[in-house]
Amino acid sequence: MAADPIRDYVLTNHAAIEMGRRRLQEKDVDAVLRNPGQRLDVRPGRVILQSKYLEGSTEYLLRVFVDIDPHACRSGDGLPYEQDCQILEE
Repeated sequence: MAADPIRDYVLTNHAAIEMGRRRLQEKDVDAVLRNPGQRLDVRPGRVILQSKYLEGSTEYLLRVFVDIDPHACRSGDGLPYEQDCQILEE
């Protein structure tokens, strides 16, 4: 069973930079948000939507991290969670 779609969203500057670095197009991210194959709840306010897609003869898994509640990415002291401050270099 597929997860509910997300139709109304805002791409952050961080998301745009990471999409460019990974050579992802906004239409591909939009396709996952509108028709996710699976939803993973990682913590309150954050979910991962993911779908498989074919590019040529290669199958890929595209994961999109979504903050449902913009205030949920903060810890109790109002500072961002440490993992949210780190940029993955892989």
